[in-house]
Amino acid sequence: MRTGRMLLVLAGWMAVAGPVALGQGDAAPVPCAPPPVKDVAGLQVPALEVVSVKQNKSGGGSASGGVTEAGLSISNMPLGLLIQMAYGTELAVSGPMTGMPDWAGKEHYDIEGKVSEADASKLADRCQRNLMVRPMLRAVLVERFHLQVHRESKEVPAYALVVAKSGVKMKQAAPGDQYATGITAPNGRPDGPGAVWMSRDRITGQAISMGTLAPVLSRGAGRTVIDKTELTGKYDVDLHWAPDQGAPKPDDGAPAVDTGPSFFTAIQEQSGLRLEPTKTTMEIYVVDHVERPTEN
Repeated sequence: MRTGRMLLVLAGWMAVAGPVALGQGDAAPVPCAPPPVKDVAGLQVPALEVVSVKQNKSGGGSASGGVTEAGLSISNMPLGLLIQMAYGTELAVSGPMTGMPDWAGKEHYDIEGKVSEADASKLADRCQRNLMVRPMLRAVLVERFHLQVHRESKEVPAYALVVAKSGVKMKQAAPGDQYATGITAPNGRPDGPGAVWMSRDRITGQAISMGTLAPVLSRGAGRTVIDKTELTGKYDVDLHWAPDQGAPKPDDGAPAVDTGPSFFTAIQEQSGLRLEPTKTTMEIYVVDHVERPTEN
């Protein structure tokens, strides 16, 4: 066991670390509003009767998570991402996670939590399920990882997302488009407007606002991204850049390093937006204590 203080700037209700599906797993004729900054007063969150936490040793693949009709379902997520998912309201990570235990970024976890049959009806509505992710996951982290956090305000480096001189290059979303051939959920259904997918070298979004795009860009930028575009419409977004693979050793048979654009260049060239360095004061979470969980 190792404990310590880990400084996290947390803000995306669903953080991304690639690839991560940000859709909700249901066909979505009308996208749900994002969860509010604070938990909804009076929200009835059913208790998880059975919880399973296991280390995912697959060594790769995507990470995903959310609340289903049966309860909480998380796949292949490292601790830092679990904490961001449980406490964040927009994704914002300022620099490295100082004080993080060695295993936190290396070990990924699968979490399955089931509610009782009597409480299953509370999970019938997809938008209501979105609001239950944070409190459900927090309970698991406290009980199984012995997580302790506190909040404080701090001025942190950030980026302002603005329109570049070239102007917006993204396609404005077509009203009523349900994206039948677009992003699909793990169950194979079209994820509909508002869905976002991020991998290590690509961001794809369909009918998303700049308020949705900004926290996703935060993950690639390594800092909070604040929307300053003043764009009020919804856009289809497709950004791709060269992943940071490092230089291969001579004669080791490794493929050549992709010479495509950098993350920052891709944003400007492909979307007509750009990131300007700035600072912002925001509420952060400081992790005071966390332990490796006991599996079951």
